[in-house]
Amino acid sequence: MNNETPNALGVVIRSVFLECRQWRDRPAGETYTSARLWINGRAVAYLPLQYGGLDNMEDTAGLYLERVGVLPGPDGYRHLARRLRELGTDYYTATEWRTRRETWRDGESLTAEELREELTATYYRAVAI
Repeated sequence: MNNETPNALGVVIRSVFLECRQWRDRPAGETYTSARLWINGRAVAYLPLQYGGLDNMEDTAGLYLERVGVLPGPDGYRHLARRLRELGTDYYTATEWRTRRETWRDGESLTAEELREELTATYYRAVAI
């Protein structure tokens, strides 16, 4: 689905990719997940290790996307994939099991202004063509 409508950031979001790394605490039987969020092929946020699986991480990614203006307003009742599909944005996920030290614990997440600059930079437009 092609999306040519700019959002609150003023940019067209064609794809969102949530790359997750999961770790299993075997003695406790708990799963923890960290993620890197990609928008239009650019890594824009690292979501730190937290309790839960992919569904939990999608909720966290949705909150980040709302905060920076990619998604309109809070809507905790609809799944992230559905919300992005309604905007005409492709959405992908990938999950792999890792050791705890291989999960993303630290990393920066771009603010709304930094994300706008990153996605509208001249060098980005040249690469995307």
